[in-house]
Amino acid sequence: MFVKRIFLMKIRFLSLILLSTIGLMAQSAYTNQSAEYNHFVDRFDILGGFPGNNIHTNFKQYLRKDLKLVLDSLEKDSAAMILSKVDKFNIAYLKDDNWDLHSGQWMSRKPVLKYFYQKKNALYAVDQKYLKLIVNPIISVWAGKETKSDKSYNYQNTRGLELRGTIDEKVSFYTSFTDNQAMLPGYVRASLTPIDTLKPVLMGENYIKTNSKGGVDYISARGYVNFKVTKHIGLQFGHDKNFVGNGYRSLILSENSGNYNFLKVETKIWKIKYTNLFCQLTAFPTPYDSYFPKKYFTLHHLSTNIGKHLNIGVYESVIYGNRGGGGLDINYLNPIIFYRSVEQNLGSSDNASLGIDWKLNFLKRFSWYGQVVIDEFLIKNIRARNGSWTNKQAFQTGLKYMNAFGIKNLDLQAELNSVRPYTYSHMDNYRSYTNYLQPLAHPRGANFNELVGLVRFQPIGRLMLTGKAIYIKQGLDSLNNRLSSGSDLLQNYSQRLLHSGQADIGHKIGQGIAVNLYYIEFNASYMVKHNIFLDLTMVHRKQTTSYVPYKYNSTMITLGLRMNISKKSYDW
Repeated sequence: MFVKRIFLMKIRFLSLILLSTIGLMAQSAYTNQSAEYNHFVDRFDILGGFPGNNIHTNFKQYLRKDLKLVLDSLEKDSAAMILSKVDKFNIAYLKDDNWDLHSGQWMSRKPVLKYFYQKKNALYAVDQKYLKLIVNPIISVWAGKETKSDKSYNYQNTRGLELRGTIDEKVSFYTSFTDNQAMLPGYVRASLTPIDTLKPVLMGENYIKTNSKGGVDYISARGYVNFKVTKHIGLQFGHDKNFVGNGYRSLILSENSGNYNFLKVETKIWKIKYTNLFCQLTAFPTPYDSYFPKKYFTLHHLSTNIGKHLNIGVYESVIYGNRGGGGLDINYLNPIIFYRSVEQNLGSSDNASLGIDWKLNFLKRFSWYGQVVIDEFLIKNIRARNGSWTNKQAFQTGLKYMNAFGIKNLDLQAELNSVRPYTYSHMDNYRSYTNYLQPLAHPRGANFNELVGLVRFQPIGRLMLTGKAIYIKQGLDSLNNRLSSGSDLLQNYSQRLLHSGQADIGHKIGQGIAVNLYYIEFNASYMVKHNIFLDLTMVHRKQTTSYVPYKYNSTMITLGLRMNISKKSYDW
C-alpha cells in the first residue's frame, strides 16, 4: 500500500508539472463518434486528400481544430476537388457545427426568446475570448413493431444534456449524460445475460437494470478534459470510448463495449502520429452491489502518412489484471517499450497482441484499407497447416468507392472480416480482450467470417439514405457443453473443443455449432433543423442453424426523432 501511495503521489506531481507547462496553444474538443461525421471526413479525404497531413483517419475521434484546417483547405481547393452542391452543404453544416473555431459572428437568423439558439448548433452558447461554451439537449425517441420470431412493440426513450467548450483557448472539455428506457428487439434482449453471470449486460453500455417484461433502464455518461503539453503533444483524460481503423468494424479497438476511464497521449510531428492509450476496464460485474473488479489495457499506435494518399499504422497492446493479487503494473506505463518483452521479463502470461493497419486512396474515388491482428503466431504451426489453436489472428480488408458509377454523393463500401477461433480470449476474464463482459473489438467475438456491404446516397443536403447488408458465418458454443469453440471471449481457452481426441490441432473458423446470420437494414434520415433528424428504419435479421436455441427471424420497422445524438444500430 505504501509503494502504491508513493506512486500515486508521483503521478499527481507529474500532472501538476504538465499542467504548468501548457502554453498558449489553441485547443479544441474532439468530434463526436457519429457515422455522419466520420463519413464526411472519409469522403473529403478520398476525393482530394488532406493538405499538410494534419489528420490521421485510423484513430478516431478527430480533434475539431484539425477538422477546421480541413474545412479551410476545402474552401480553397473546392474547384480542384469538383465538390457537388451536397458536398458544399456538408461543409457549411460542419462549419456551423464548429463555429467556435472559425472567425466571424456565426449568428442564427432567428434566435429563440433572444437568448436561445443564437448559434445554429447550440441551445445556449457563450462566445467569449476566454470561454467558448455550447450547451445542448439530447433527445432520441423511436418506436416500432417487430414481427416473426418475436412479435413485440419496441421503443427507446433517451433524454439528456451535453456540454462542450474551451477555456482560455488552452483547455477543452466535453461531457454528456443521458437517461434511457427501452424495449429492444428480441435478439438483443436474449443477449443481455452472458454465460456465467447474473448481471445483465447491454452491448455498448455499462450498468443496466431490467424489468420483468425484458425492458432495460440505464444511464449513460461520458466526458473528458483535453489539453496541450507542448505544440506537438496533447493529453486527453476521460471516461469514453476509442476506435482504431478505417473500416466499418475494427478488429483492434472499437466502440462495442461500455465506456471506460483512459488517459490518451497524442504526439504528432511532421507526418507521424504516435498515440499511447492507458485504460482501466471492468473485469466482470457481479450480481451484487459490490465493487466491480478492474483490469487494465494499454495500447501504442504509430501512424505515418506517406504522401497525401497512403497511411500505414502499427500497434501493440496488452491487457492484464489480478496477477499475483496486484492491480496496475507500472511496467506497462512505459510509452515506448515493446510490450512482449516486458511481459516475458515479468514472467507473466498477460494477453499481448500486435498488428498493422493501412489505408490507400487512389484515383480520387477509391480507398483500400485493412487490418491484421496477431494475438499469437508460431511459424512452425502455420507451416504445419494442422489447425493449431495457437494460430490466433484476425484479418480485415475493405474498399470504399466515392461518387460510384459517376453518380454524385453515391458512396459504396465493401468489407471482409475474418477472425480465427480463440483470438482475443485467455484463461480468465482478467486477461480476455473484453470490458464489462463485452468484446473490445468485433461484437461477435471470434471464430467467424463476415461480409459487410454499405450504400450511402445523399440526393439532397438534408436527406441521407443508407443501406446495409451483413452476412456472418460463425461457430458458437453449445449451451450444454462446457468446451469452448473459440467464439465466446469469456470462456477459458484451455477448455477447447476436441478434434479426434486432441485439443491442440484441427481448429478452423466456423467450428462448433454452425450459425449463419443475415442482417439487412435501410435507413432514411432527414435533417429538419441543425442536428435534428427524423429517422425511418427497416431491419430484417435472420439467424439460421440446426441448433434451435440460436434460431431467430425478425423484421422490424421503426420511426424516430433524434436531436444531438447519433443513431445506434444493433447490427450483430
